Amino acid sequence: MAIPGNQQIAAWVIAARDGDSAAFAELVHQFQDAVAGVVIARLGRAPDAEDIMQESFLVAYERLADLREPPGFGPWVCGIARNLTLRFLRDRRRRAEVPADMVAPSVGPAAEEPGDVLEAVRRLPGRLGEPVTLFYINGYSTREVADLLNVPPGTVRRRLHEARKHLRTYMEKTMADEIRRSAPEPEFAEKVMRFTRFAEGARTAMTLANRAAERLGHDHIGCGHLLIGLLEEGTTTEIFRDLGVDADRVAPELEKLMEAGPGAPAPGKLPQKPRAKKVIDDAIDEARARDHCAVDVEHLVLGLIRQPPEPIGRVLADLGLKIDVLRKEINRRLDAKGAPAGRTPAGPRIRHTEEARDADSNPVLSLMRREIPEVAAGTLQIKRIAREPGLRTKVAVESVDPDVDAIEACIGPAGERMGRVSEALGGEKVDVVCWHSSVERLVANALLPADVGEIIPCPALQMVTVVVSAEELSRAIGDEGGNVRSAARLVGWDLDLVTGPEAEAQWTTLTQAVEHTLGSPAQHLRKLRELGVVSSSTAVAFGKAPLAKALGIEEPLAERLVDRCQEMARE
Repeated sequence: MAIPGNQQIAAWVIAARDGDSAAFAELVHQFQDAVAGVVIARLGRAPDAEDIMQESFLVAYERLADLREPPGFGPWVCGIARNLTLRFLRDRRRRAEVPADMVAPSVGPAAEEPGDVLEAVRRLPGRLGEPVTLFYINGYSTREVADLLNVPPGTVRRRLHEARKHLRTYMEKTMADEIRRSAPEPEFAEKVMRFTRFAEGARTAMTLANRAAERLGHDHIGCGHLLIGLLEEGTTTEIFRDLGVDADRVAPELEKLMEAGPGAPAPGKLPQKPRAKKVIDDAIDEARARDHCAVDVEHLVLGLIRQPPEPIGRVLADLGLKIDVLRKEINRRLDAKGAPAGRTPAGPRIRHTEEARDADSNPVLSLMRREIPEVAAGTLQIKRIAREPGLRTKVAVESVDPDVDAIEACIGPAGERMGRVSEALGGEKVDVVCWHSSVERLVANALLPADVGEIIPCPALQMVTVVVSAEELSRAIGDEGGNVRSAARLVGWDLDLVTGPEAEAQWTTLTQAVEHTLGSPAQHLRKLRELGVVSSSTAVAFGKAPLAKALGIEEPLAERLVDRCQEMARE
């Protein structure tokens, strides 16, 4: 696979930073073979290699903001893969007590068994194995290999030549076929994107479940291992204790009822049993139903107790924990952490999800292309679509022709065009709004038909505070929060709706916290407002280090300010 140009790579990176999941999926698709080459060069084991490849892209997804030069995504993610592979080898040696010469790259002849080409490559030094695998996976050129490894093309050619001396008879006839068999499967990018939606706590619980299965000598992850992992992560233990259950007894009781396996499996990520896969699918459904942008520990527990399997149901019953009570408590916690709509002390705070911004995955787009000639011709561009199937859709459109009104063209005579789109969607309400590159203007358009007041964006938090009159508030929120929820998804930022008096009270509280901590507050308050920090809760979310830098104060002083804001927010 040829590497796309720097401009295209940079565009995907920038779009992915802005929450465009389709752009990051494209990056995964473009560089999955390169990452495979780096991992397989040192590991040579396809199952473990794919796990590390997935983790490499997940780490890159989480650290995307740290990438200074967007065109350099390829070398950057290859570096992440290299570090994760070396760490895996160290852990495998330590945990499985495998002799060093079985896992560490070493200079020497090809593999001892003539047919084991991957083993031969694995035994090459890393500086030779990487260019070999990259060069023979789908034909990366020496120039592209050089770009991925950040070395001159001449160095790549020399290393390939040196590697051929080591591999000799295995090289030309079998190398490409063997390595391609270990290349990522077509669904690899889809797998990676699925797990970008898992929060840190959920991923930690999954890792601990894997370790529990290894500890018990099992070669698959089952529901019992999932519960043990959830308990060891800590959040579930806290929930159990709040419900009066002796959480420390759960894992030992489970392990007594789970038969021990034949022995310790090979270190690495274990496959999941079908029932455990169903739990994860149910957890994703739980998060999606609440319009949450990530699967967290609570969603995993809800997935686990939808139809609690044995021995989990028996253990929980013996400890006096009723499933309905547990489900109710978790739902309460999720609501307290932030539901997608509903009044909170700071107003209806709405979180967006990245998938809403992927217009090409939305059937509304194909319907609009069919019913609106200007869309099909490209005169009108569909910039974003935010959809809640069966309920409401918002579409942001832009006209490239100044003589064509985007809204009128979409609606058509007597509303016929959008009427047909709505009818094809089963009567789903479809709002068309004008696209604008300014966040403030786009928020105002997205919240129509409500007439909003001041709009204060906070780019650092990807959040907008919207001041709305009491008369317009219910219209801005919409039925069951539908209008503001769709608007937030369309804009791609969190929306915090407050009335005028609420906004004034929040600003007064923040002013008092600044006065108490920093003394003369005028210049600091002016800077905070420029940053979009207009309430104590926003200041807390902003964080002490960014506040110290933005206000030009010492970090301990910023920490005092954050602590004071937390105190006042609780009062």
